[in-house]
Amino acid sequence: MTLVLWDESMLGYNLGDHPLDPVRLELTVALARDLGVLERDGVVVEKPRIATDPEVMTVHTAEYVAAVKAASTDPGFAGYGFGTMDNPVFPAMHEASALVVGATQRAAQNGGAAAVEERLRKLWLSESRLPDADRRPARNCRS
Repeated sequence: MTLVLWDESMLGYNLGDHPLDPVRLELTVALARDLGVLERDGVVVEKPRIATDPEVMTVHTAEYVAAVKAASTDPGFAGYGFGTMDNPVFPAMHEASALVVGATQRAAQNGGAAAVEERLRKLWLSESRLPDADRRPARNCRS
């Protein structure tokens, strides 16, 4: 089975004029629909669920989750690197982010965990060879 996690609500992760513009997802799904990919045997389209705060906090600290929630309702929020052109804040930022986390968890539960782990291991190995690679965990993540 090929699992496609998709719902229009995935377009809520909107950073504005940014490389992660949700139009990339919208166009990808539109193309897959037009080509009949989503109707093929063995392809299941499933609506992702929003991850709970405790699930998000398996990776991020409670303080960081609180900051994301605060940024979701305060366009002038600054802190934790938010409020910059590279990391702008937007309405419902927490909900949109938690939806991405929920989709990621579901993909991993569907058998993708081993493949993702292998890809991440290879990526880490290639990046760790860089002379200026910073191997410290991010300050907003649990180590």
